[in-house]
Amino acid sequence: MKKKLLFVNDEMVVGGVSKVLNNLLRHMDREKYELNLLVLHKHGDMLSDIPEDVVVLEGTRFFEVCDIPVKECLKTGKFIRKLMFFLLLKTGLIEFVIRKERKKMNLDSYDVEIAFKEGICSVFTACGNTSKKINWVHADYKVKNYAENYMHSMKKFLKRFDYHVAVSNVAAKSFEEIFELPEVKTIHNLMQVEQMKEKADVQFERRHDEFTFVCVGRLHPQKSYDRLLDAVAELNRSEFKFHVDILGDGPDKDILLKQAEALNVKNVHFLGNQSNPYPFIKHSDCLLLTSIYEGLPTVVFEALILHTPVLTTRVAGVDEQLEHGCGMIVDNTLEGIVGGMRQILSDEQLLQKYRKEVQEYTFSNQKILEKIENMLDEYPL
Repeated sequence: MKKKLLFVNDEMVVGGVSKVLNNLLRHMDREKYELNLLVLHKHGDMLSDIPEDVVVLEGTRFFEVCDIPVKECLKTGKFIRKLMFFLLLKTGLIEFVIRKERKKMNLDSYDVEIAFKEGICSVFTACGNTSKKINWVHADYKVKNYAENYMHSMKKFLKRFDYHVAVSNVAAKSFEEIFELPEVKTIHNLMQVEQMKEKADVQFERRHDEFTFVCVGRLHPQKSYDRLLDAVAELNRSEFKFHVDILGDGPDKDILLKQAEALNVKNVHFLGNQSNPYPFIKHSDCLLLTSIYEGLPTVVFEALILHTPVLTTRVAGVDEQLEHGCGMIVDNTLEGIVGGMRQILSDEQLLQKYRKEVQEYTFSNQKILEKIENMLDEYPL
């Protein structure tokens, strides 16, 4: 008998969690598991990337505001609904609403239900009747606590899970301590290694003759592209010749374009979302990650797999990803970013060392899959 699994996610917009989820769904053994995915607010470009044999379900109207920022709700006339959603979450009364909404959705009986993103997905799963529940954590909660305004409720709901899984050791330890949990497992993200290499291996004309950094990620405060622009402006006052290509779109686009214009930064190029970012990564000289916080940055694995050195701020997961070299981790400050970029641009011997290390890098999904299947198949003590 196949085990019937229900994965729960809040949305499927372009981003790390949606990409990781789709990768996991592709790798699951169809001989062992029947896969269902519930998207509470069914929207986002990554919906088209869900494997065709996965049954996709959607939430009721109640969940349409679950992932929408307050500012957007104000613009679209959904503020009252958002406020009510938050108050229900803060008081814990959301449990009664979710149980009612779950009945409306006619959800089948599942062997395992997986809240694939912590937060409202965790609450939704905790309020269900599935006998085995798993909660997946993608953020470092000591740096960014998404549940800080409803901690009492969240602690109550998290006690109902059989397993908590985090994507890095730092994220696991943070979640344990913040929510006073006995154990959080660490399981790294799966990667589509061969598919990525195939997509990267297409005819591609490099955009610049000078040294090129590439950034991949939403134009969102988390990615801290405002600090990057300040760093580039400072480095432009020196003799360095370089470019920064930024792949992604998001709410900060207009703000960042105005900042770039004000700083007269002309060597940072906003290229928008790219359906195939891998040639850009492969043919750049260095991946640059300037995030304030992460759980385990998928793009770092992507760069390593495509043999591109990495320069990253110190966020959760990167110590594990760069444990064998292949790049540099700098302080999570403007000064750290400036110093790291300056060193990469000026120290040819160091850059060659990273290039040699990353050429020898290999990534294997097998052990990750074994951990996931063991967790799905065993029962907690």
